[in-house]
Amino acid sequence: MRRLLCLAILWFGAAWACPEDAVDLELSYPVPPYTEVAEFLRAKLRARGIPLAEPPSPCPRFFIALGQKAGEAIRRRDPNTPIVAALVLDEAAIQKLAPATGVWLMHPLEVQWQALRAWLPQLTQLTVLYDPRFAAQLDSLERLARRDRIRLHAVAVDSPKQLATVAERLPSVGAVFILGDGRVFNLTAAQALLLFARARRGCGRAVGAVGGGGGHVRPRLGV
Repeated sequence: MRRLLCLAILWFGAAWACPEDAVDLELSYPVPPYTEVAEFLRAKLRARGIPLAEPPSPCPRFFIALGQKAGEAIRRRDPNTPIVAALVLDEAAIQKLAPATGVWLMHPLEVQWQALRAWLPQLTQLTVLYDPRFAAQLDSLERLARRDRIRLHAVAVDSPKQLATVAERLPSVGAVFILGDGRVFNLTAAQALLLFARARRGCGRAVGAVGGGGGHVRPRLGV
């Protein structure tokens, strides 16, 4: 992802480079993974001689938005300046910020499943927390699980607040897989999963969590 993001930024930088503040970098939240990606990009921009506006410029040549919240905030202020986006869920999220380009987090479900099987080759049971709006993806996931003889336990989650209650009732499983977007599985949801995983570790039952969209789950849970 970082390589693709750098290519997008360098393309904009070559097109609009100027001797004064040219790029405005904005984060959705001042926490990992946003801060980690920001530091990586600052180093790459300095190495390429692309000036970074610090503090932010009132009229940058283009924006770098890390996360959907940052991109939407930029668009409310400035409807025309191009955006390079990262740490957003999918291509549709970037299209909403047009004119924009960037790299999104979501991969096809088959790719996510292959990554899960590579990470946990001995997995036999999997709990799936899913937003009901993603029921079609759940059907696809169930087909993949049947093919690989993995037992699924699917739990619908309608809101971030509900997740805390759901986590307390989850069975002992090898991992938790998330199907949804930021409407349900936001930072609050990640923190609830973190508490759940820590509690299970305390009982001698370590539980991992994986998901295709979340910039929060992996860094927050350390998996």
